[in-house]
Amino acid sequence: MIAGFCLAQESGYEFESSVRQGYVLDLATNVEAVTDARFLGKKIPLYPQGSRKEGLMPVPVTQKIGRFPLEFLDEKDTVVHRALVRVVDGKYLQQNIRTTKRMRSTTTSTDERKKMADFRAYLSPVRLWARPIRNPVPECTTSPFGVKRLHDGKFTGNFHGGLDFNSPTGRIVRAVADGEVKVAAMFTRQGGTVGLDHGQGLQTTYIHLSKVIATEGSTVKKGDVIGHVGSTGFSTGPHLHFSVNVHGVPVHPLQWLAPVKACR
Repeated sequence: MIAGFCLAQESGYEFESSVRQGYVLDLATNVEAVTDARFLGKKIPLYPQGSRKEGLMPVPVTQKIGRFPLEFLDEKDTVVHRALVRVVDGKYLQQNIRTTKRMRSTTTSTDERKKMADFRAYLSPVRLWARPIRNPVPECTTSPFGVKRLHDGKFTGNFHGGLDFNSPTGRIVRAVADGEVKVAAMFTRQGGTVGLDHGQGLQTTYIHLSKVIATEGSTVKKGDVIGHVGSTGFSTGPHLHFSVNVHGVPVHPLQWLAPVKACR
């Protein structure tokens, strides 16, 4: 539960009554007929977990604020329970990045685009994670999640979909939780990239690596070495870009990680 937000408990259903833009709404129910949930036009499955079913509902950074219906569904998509949840302002700022000629020459290849799209669309019903996940590196963070990105003073139309850790070249990068390696490649735009699937919609990505250690198709344990920090691809200098995706939507990593300090 996010500090300051109320946990709603309505006849066998649990969920926060409010959620910030860019955060995850945790859902739970012990109602046997319920199989899925729908919110903001997105439908996600709920998975058995002990005596109840649980699911992770992502809220995009760009979602408008206001009150919206959350629906719990049965296998025929019939609404079994309906409630209203408020989406509140994430209060994200903006950040300008000064690019170099080398950075401006990097483009996203067809293979990179397809492989990352296939990764984000992948869904395993097996849960391999537990909160909190570990931090991938020990350093502080520089560029925060959710900021509107400007390149050389011009708005790109995008936001920063992860956290940048101020790590030196060669720093060991570790898996934040048990998972399956779905991506392990050296791309033009993202540079050295590892994508891990942790099950039930949770995925993590590590980019700009100088060296990729993990191998696609293998499994890793929490804390395993998966690569080394670098400055490959579209990067201003050595750092680790770390992102968390839930059902294909970038969400704030700080909701998942152990406490992380911002660099001063």
